[in-house]
Order: sequence, then C-alpha cells, then structure tokens
Amino acid sequence: MSDSVTPKIRRVVTGLDASGRSVIVLDDNPPTKTAGAGEATRILTDVWSTVSTSVPSPEGVAGLGPNATEIRIVDLPPGHRREMHRTDTVDYGLVLIGELTAVFESGETLLRPGDIIVQRGTNHAWENRSDAPTRIAFINMSGQTTDRKRWPDV
Repeated sequence: MSDSVTPKIRRVVTGLDASGRSVIVLDDNPPTKTAGAGEATRILTDVWSTVSTSVPSPEGVAGLGPNATEIRIVDLPPGHRREMHRTDTVDYGLVLIGELTAVFESGETLLRPGDIIVQRGTNHAWENRSDAPTRIAFINMSGQTTDRKRWPDV
C-alpha cells in the first residue's frame, strides 16, 4: 500500500507556551510503520498515546497500562487478513475509507465508512475482502467498563 493510494494523516497537537497560553506545538504527518507479512501486512500510524505505569495483562493478551489511551490509524490493503486476537482494552473503531469485515467467534459484520465498532476485549479478526484499501481509526483505552446505567443489556 503506497502513500498515493491513501492520503497522509495530519496530526495537530496543542499545548501551552511559556506564558501558559494555548498554542499549536506540533503540526506534522506522524510516522508510519509496517506490521505483519504477506496478506496480513498493514500500515500503522500511531497518532498519540498517553503514558502510565504498566501492569501485566493475561498471557497472550495485548493491552495498555492503567488509565492509558492511544489513537491509532490502521491502513489495510486489499485482501488483508488479521488473525483472531484479543486486547485488554475497550476500543472504538471508526471506518474512514473502504470496507472491513469484523469477524468474531460467532458471526461477522461488514463495516463501511462512518460505521463505528465498540470492541470490548473480545476475540476478533479483521478482513479487507474488497479490492480497495481500508483506513480505520482506533481509540484504545485501558481500564474501561461499560456504563451499565446507559447500556444495561450490553
């Protein structure tokens, strides 16, 4: 997947100057990295993350430290297949470009631009079964639980 297929991601980060006034401290294109191999190859763009003291997750489960967050943009080429996996986080996924099939131990669903998936630490896989690239933004959060008052049946 090349930059000519999917547009670059712009990152604007705010902060405070020496006088305590709000300013833009960073305006750039965050670096990308390639993960996986063959049909599981994908391009990751880590937009931002927070830092906290890490605690071990259960064996074989990826996760963030307590009260940590990250936002990540993932570009998936046509034919991409990510293996079944689980993370110790609550993740909000927003499809930006293309289509993506979310596969679960029981069932699957096709996600299109504008669709949002709330991934709550369950086993899942991703498949781009189309002939076009897919871009999805993930906001990953550790230590989160469902608000049972608002979503009692979830």
